[in-house]
Amino acid sequence: MADAVRAIFDGHIVLDRRTAEAGRYPAIDVLRSLSRVAPGCYGDRERALVERARRLMRAHADAAELIQLGAYRRGGDPLLDEAIRVRPALEALLAQGIGERSTIGKGIDRVAAALGSDGLAGAD
Repeated sequence: MADAVRAIFDGHIVLDRRTAEAGRYPAIDVLRSLSRVAPGCYGDRERALVERARRLMRAHADAAELIQLGAYRRGGDPLLDEAIRVRPALEALLAQGIGERSTIGKGIDRVAAALGSDGLAGAD
């Protein structure tokens, strides 16, 4: 049934209990949530910003255990260094208060601000 719903809606949002327990709402697991049509809704700059943010979030998620254990040392991986630097801003961006409203344009501006500079600095 879930696969049929995903096919009809062309994407899905995954909620994460640990994110909710940490107090971030909505508790969306951005890396596991997908939309096949969203990239086509963005302009080139917006698509690049979203891809960059997701790439940095993925780098941090993949190394989270090393970071938590203190086994990662700054300078070992430029992408991971940047992911660690922007993580607090990206987490803040993903939090939304009850009744808080936004637009796609404001959201994209917040992504760019979270990534710093023009949001694409350090892009591959």
